[in-house]
Amino acid sequence: MFTDLRKKSGSLVIYLMFAAIIVTFVISFGPGDQGCRAQPNWVVMVNGDTITQSEFRFVFNNYYDFYQRMIPDFNAQKAKEMNLSKSALDGLVEVVLLAQRSDDLGFTVTDEEIRREITETPYFQKGESFDRDQYTRFVQFQMGMTIAAYEEKVRRDLLAEKLRRFLTDSADVSESEITQEFINNNESIDAQFLVISESRMKPEAREKVAQSVTEKDITDLLAKDEARAKSFLADNKERWRKEDGAERPFDEVKSDIARELLVKDRIAALVKAEAAKALSLFSGGTYKPELLKKDFPDWDLAVQEQAAIKRTARYIPDIGISADLVKQLFSLPAVPGYLSAPVMVDDKAVIALVAKHTPADMAKFATEKETIRRSLQGGKSREIVSSYTKALLEKAAVEYNHNWISAFGTGEGQ
Repeated sequence: MFTDLRKKSGSLVIYLMFAAIIVTFVISFGPGDQGCRAQPNWVVMVNGDTITQSEFRFVFNNYYDFYQRMIPDFNAQKAKEMNLSKSALDGLVEVVLLAQRSDDLGFTVTDEEIRREITETPYFQKGESFDRDQYTRFVQFQMGMTIAAYEEKVRRDLLAEKLRRFLTDSADVSESEITQEFINNNESIDAQFLVISESRMKPEAREKVAQSVTEKDITDLLAKDEARAKSFLADNKERWRKEDGAERPFDEVKSDIARELLVKDRIAALVKAEAAKALSLFSGGTYKPELLKKDFPDWDLAVQEQAAIKRTARYIPDIGISADLVKQLFSLPAVPGYLSAPVMVDDKAVIALVAKHTPADMAKFATEKETIRRSLQGGKSREIVSSYTKALLEKAAVEYNHNWISAFGTGEGQ
């Protein structure tokens, strides 16, 4: 196919032969090599179709370069933390699965489509036109492929893209979805929070609670709820190990565990009681935060402010993740005003005042509408393709080259 693309000028023959030897050496003795013993030149085999090591390297390097441009201090360690190699591998597997399914469904890719894709690829341009020599060098040196193998890869990519477009043609969004997305991104509130939790209890106050626990309290808890104490030990084994690393038997540590559970229970009850007291004081409208030190001597408390909280927020700094808290803040009928009851976020009791509510500026909606539509369509498209690919993967025969993957440092794309 494309004999004009495969012609090599005489001046390049020796250069290409030498480069081919280098490519063969890199592929044979790169990650996964175990001496001179022959190793498979693929990373993953999907229903009999292979993804080569050079294909994987090329895609991974593109991912890496992208993040280097986006994140100034991006490096190999960050790539490992992000599991970037797995993302690259998953993307390649997705293409193979979609191409195979596209073929089964009767989609086709013509020679002209492949020619156009190749000749219009930026990698192969010199000036404003396709450069045959640049194309040949790229395929053989960077991709480690023959021209025929690369053209087959292009056919596979185009097949996958045809099915992807077919699947996502239905990814439309309604006017109400667009409007709601605009409101979510532009409506905000300013709030004040008072957080009461065990971590804000003074050490001497905590010690006082601990001293209030009697031996009878411990005996009663173990008699009524020994299962809870055993569960606590199972979740915190490291805390109760002996010096030699051996696990301590339950009978040896059950009293200490029961005491700790009782302390936690009593502090949790105090947190709720003090939160109710604080809300009652603040709700009167005249209470000053400066009085917190006097009225709550066992706690280190301070009112904190958070501005421009969006409807879509799920995390609030110094409080934690709570979609329920955000929902309640935006549901408050009168502003300024306090939520009617403290909201529990993990072990924290949160008293909240909505100080200001800023509605979305609908005058800007028209100018942002199409951008929002495209963003929502893109999100829906990704969800559709991801769900479809997941279903294909569950039925696929996938074999991984574990030695190479392990050496490269990527997890399996499953």
